[in-house]
Parts: sequence; structure tokens; C-alpha cells
Amino acid sequence: MQNKKVAEKQITVCGVPVLLERKKIKTLRLGVKAPDGRVHISAPVKVPEEMVISFIKEKMTWIKKQQEKIAAMSRNMANESDRDTLRELIEIILPKWERVTGLCCSSWQIRDMKTRWGTCNTQTGKIWLSLQLARQPIEFIEYVVLHELIHLKIPGHGKDFKEMLDLYMPDWREKRKMINC
Repeated sequence: MQNKKVAEKQITVCGVPVLLERKKIKTLRLGVKAPDGRVHISAPVKVPEEMVISFIKEKMTWIKKQQEKIAAMSRNMANESDRDTLRELIEIILPKWERVTGLCCSSWQIRDMKTRWGTCNTQTGKIWLSLQLARQPIEFIEYVVLHELIHLKIPGHGKDFKEMLDLYMPDWREKRKMINC
């Protein structure tokens, strides 16, 4: 048996938009839909709107919790997509700059860093690159990769470090300004 939709309207309960659908059903059905967390309720035709609103208010904590779960899932999916995109770029960019400079890292990894674009351990030769790079121009990513590779030879940011950057990427200052580092 198919539940036929009789009417549909948008209401707002406690500041939350809710799609109210009237159907030939016997009980209220509340749902929070992915990917945007919109709230949907199906209600029997004869149930007064005040009763529907009261029911939604009672379930508001549950609604908010479901919306948070959906938002977290969306962020995780976006992060994984960014991670895959960045991994593909690094697999091209890093070997290129290793060939050009003769400097090689022992390994590299993507990490969700909020305050740094990259970092390296001069002892182990490992480089970490920020997940945030996935949303930056490729020229800036190249600058960060070269910057971290040079740190394998020159730990600080002194004159020798800048001279080496100048040697391999004369326009590195402009690339760095792209992101206002």
C-alpha cells in the first residue's frame, strides 16, 4: 500500500526549517536527511499542526545530534577527497623537486595541520604536509614542498636557506605571498 502525499509545507520550529508532509498514514515520522541535514516530518492528515510542532520540539535534541553527525560525515568525506587530491599532486611534485635539488626525504605524510603548511624532521628526513594545501594553488604547493626539502639540508631560515630557495625557485617570494604566509 502506497502512502499518498496529501499536502506539503515548510514550517520553522525553534529556528529549524522543517518540511511538513501530510499523508494518509497513522503515525508521525521524523527524519533528518543527508547530505545537508534537512528535517522532514510526515504527519497523518488529521493531526493538528500544533501537535506536530510540539512533537518536533520534544525531539529537537535528537534532531540537532543527527544534524551534527551528518555535518561530521560531510567534513570527513571532504577531508578524504582533499587528502586523495593532495596525495596525487605530491606524488608528482615531490619527485620532481627531489630530482632538481638532489635532496630526498625518507618519507612523507599528509597531516591535518591548522597552523603550518609543512614541517620536516631533519633527523629522520621525514616531511609532513598540511591537508589544507589541497585547496591552494599548485604553485604554492610546489613552494611548500621545495621549502621542506631544503630544510633537510639547511634547518633554519637564514641566508643560506634563502639563497638555496632563490637558486631553485627565483620567484618563491611571490608564491609565498599568494597565501600571505
